Order: sequence, then C-alpha cells, then structure tokens
Amino acid sequence: ARLMEEKLGRLDYALEHYRYAAASPHADVADTVTYRRVLRENGIHSDLVQDIARGEATREELLWAALSARSEMGNIQLASELAERARLLDPLAEDINGLLIELYRSSGFEAQRQDHLARILTAGGSAGATGLVRLVVAETQLLDGAQPIRGLALARLFELTGFTSEAGEPLAALYRKEERWQDLVQVLERLHASGAQDVSWEARFELAMVYSEQLAQHFKAGEVIVNAELP
Repeated sequence: ARLMEEKLGRLDYALEHYRYAAASPHADVADTVTYRRVLRENGIHSDLVQDIARGEATREELLWAALSARSEMGNIQLASELAERARLLDPLAEDINGLLIELYRSSGFEAQRQDHLARILTAGGSAGATGLVRLVVAETQLLDGAQPIRGLALARLFELTGFTSEAGEPLAALYRKEERWQDLVQVLERLHASGAQDVSWEARFELAMVYSEQLAQHFKAGEVIVNAELP
C-alpha cells in the first residue's frame, strides 16, 4: 500500500489496501492510524468520519468527527452520536458538552437537550464544573419548561462561585417569582453573609421584608435592619 501511495501515486489502490489492513481481524493500532492518516492528508473526510464512527477513537478524533459530520456532511444524528462518545471519555469538557447542546438545539431534540442539561448538573460539583454550569444557566434562560433545571443550575453556580451576586441575583429573582420565600431567604442571607461589596442595601432590606411579611419572623427582620450598614 505504501509503494502504491508513495512511488506509483495510485492513491485509490493504496486506500483499498490500507482499508483492508485496518479492517482485518489481525489489524493493530498502527494499521488504523495509518489508514486514518492517509484519509486525513488527502481530505477524504467522509470516509474518515465513518471509520472513526465504526471503530475505536480518541477524544480528539471523536470531537473532530462530530464537527465534520455536522458541518461537512450535514448529518446531525451521526454528529450527536460521535459527540456523545467523546463526552463519555471527557464528561466535564466544555467544548464537547457545548457541541452536544448546540446539536440538540439545532435539530429540535428538546427532550434530549433538557436531559443533557440535567445530566451536566450531575457530572460533578467541583470548581472544574463551573464553566459547564454556566453553559446550563445560559441555555435555560429562554428555554420553555426548563425552570427546574435552571433553578438547580443557578443554585449550583451560586455555590461554585462562592455565593456571589453573579448567580445569587438571578436565583433570588427565580425564587421571588415562584414565591419560594424560605429559599429566597437562604439566598439573601448568603449574599448578606458573604460581605460582597456588590450586595446592595436594598437586598438586605428585602431580606428583612421577606422575614417580616412572608415568614412572620419579625424579630429576625429587625435584626437584619439593625445589622445592615446604611448606604
């Protein structure tokens, strides 16, 4: 095959031999690598994508194949399958998860899209997941029926970012809209306790009002007012 490729310039015959060698029961990793190299160097992307889809592949190969299946072949189903395989190898990768979200959105697979967003939130709670959680927050902002997922994402982001107003304010707005007063109090208390300079006096006053008017905890409301620093 190498002789036909390099000396005789017969790429068609060479590809047949490379393909046969890679598909042989006795093939090893080197045969697959060589076959895919020839396909890649000669721009035969469709065959390369199909070979990656059929066999073992690295995270980088799967991601490349998913992108090619989407942009060059227009095969959203295949792109989603390849991206999902890549995600299994690297569950917290923002590029892979972002691609999956985009593929589900563009194809109208709303159930899969919401399932994937929920799955991201269970992938891990470490700081390494912060970027992924931000993806979920952004994606659920205008997504119908995704308020439960959005609430979980904002709560997770609130924790991961150290209880700052980045997630605290939209989370408070969500709880306010849903009249979840006890949850709202917890968010406002954490914002208050964080001592962040971007937490306004108005937010502290709101905490007092929720204690007084919604939870009938008047003494607690008074404590908040007494301890708040006036602007």
